[in-house]
Amino acid sequence: MRFGLVGVLNTALDFALFILFYGVLGLAPQLANTLAFWLAASNSYWLNQRWTFAASQPSLGAYGRFLLFNAGGLLISSLLLHWLGPVIGMAWAKAIAIGLGFLWNFTLSKHFVFARPKP
Repeated sequence: MRFGLVGVLNTALDFALFILFYGVLGLAPQLANTLAFWLAASNSYWLNQRWTFAASQPSLGAYGRFLLFNAGGLLISSLLLHWLGPVIGMAWAKAIAIGLGFLWNFTLSKHFVFARPKP
């Protein structure tokens, strides 16, 4: 449930930043997507580390793993924008990409980034 709430917040942040960078500032869609995605991912790490998974202390190793696994989400998002954007519009393509990225990121975060050591 907490991951979902953090996800909703970061989804809104990712989408709003994408619209700002692409729609308002006129950046190329892939650059706007990359910037929005990494800013939202960094926020996601902080919130998930502190609240969702209640890991003991933030670490550069866990943050690095989080960003590495999120790179897969960024790849999925970028490919969908490239393939679907011209067909259904960038905003709809971004919305679909966010949904698939959520599934990807939750699975990897739960099992590899914020996993608690086994007793």
